[in-house]
Amino acid sequence: MSSLVLIDDFPKGFGGSELVNNTVANHFKVDKFISSSKFDKVESDVTYIISNTSTMSDFMIASLSSKATYIILEHDYKFVRSRHPWRYEDCIVPKNEVMNKKLYKNAKAVFVQTDDHLSVFIKNKIDGNFISLKSSIWSNKELDVLEKILNEHNSDTNKFCIIESDNWIKNQKGAEEFSTQNKINYNIVRKNNTPEEFLRSISKYPCLVFLPIARESCCRLLVEAKCLGMNVITNQNSGAWQSDWFSLSGKDLIEYLRKQSKSNLGLMESYL
Repeated sequence: MSSLVLIDDFPKGFGGSELVNNTVANHFKVDKFISSSKFDKVESDVTYIISNTSTMSDFMIASLSSKATYIILEHDYKFVRSRHPWRYEDCIVPKNEVMNKKLYKNAKAVFVQTDDHLSVFIKNKIDGNFISLKSSIWSNKELDVLEKILNEHNSDTNKFCIIESDNWIKNQKGAEEFSTQNKINYNIVRKNNTPEEFLRSISKYPCLVFLPIARESCCRLLVEAKCLGMNVITNQNSGAWQSDWFSLSGKDLIEYLRKQSKSNLGLMESYL
C-alpha cells in the first residue's frame, strides 16, 4: 500500500474541519499530516487526502490535479476562490469565476459533508465522483465526550448562549440583535482552551442562538449543541439543518453519528 499524506491549511487548528481531519488522520494512521502552504512536491507511491488548500499555490494545485493519486475531503467550496458560492443567486457561480475543475474531476472520490453541500456542486455542474458523507465524521472518543457531558447536563439558567467569534460569517452581532429584538436574555460564551471545555461551557445553557451568514457545509457547532440536548435557534444556512437526521437530539443523535461516522470512514478507506 502506498503511504498516506493528508493536506490541510492549519493541521493544529481546532475548527470544525480541522477536528474532522484529525479524526481521519488518526484513523488511517497517515504517514504525514502537512500544511498546504508547505506542500511543494508531488511524490510517487503516495496517496493524498486533500482537505483545505487555501494556502497552497495555484501551481501546486495544478500539479496535484495532473500528477497525484488522491481523494478530496471537502469542507467548503474550492471551485470558487472566495469559497462562498452563497454570494451568488441560488449559489450558482459565474462560469468565468469557476476554478479547480480538474482537481475535482481527477480525484478518485470527492467526499462532501452533507446532501445540501453536494447540491451546490451539482448546481454548478462540477464534474467528479462526489459522495455525500450525510453528516460528516466524529471519532468515538469525541462522541463519548459528548455523551458524558449530556449525562452530566444540568442547565441552571434561563439565559440562551451566543458564541463569541471575530469571524463576521459566524454573525455574532446578528445573533445578539435577534435576541435583543425578541427579548431573549443571553450570555456570550468564549472559546476555551480545548473542545471539551468549550462543550462543557455551552452545555450549561438550554438553547444556542446561531445565525450564520455563510452556507455551512454541515455545522459542527449546531450538531454538537443538539447532541448535548440543547435547543437551537438558527437559520437555513447549514447542511445540518437541511438534513432529516437533524430532528434527532441527545443520545439518539450521538448514536446516529457514531454509526454514520464508522460507515463514512469505511467508505473512504475503499478509495485509499
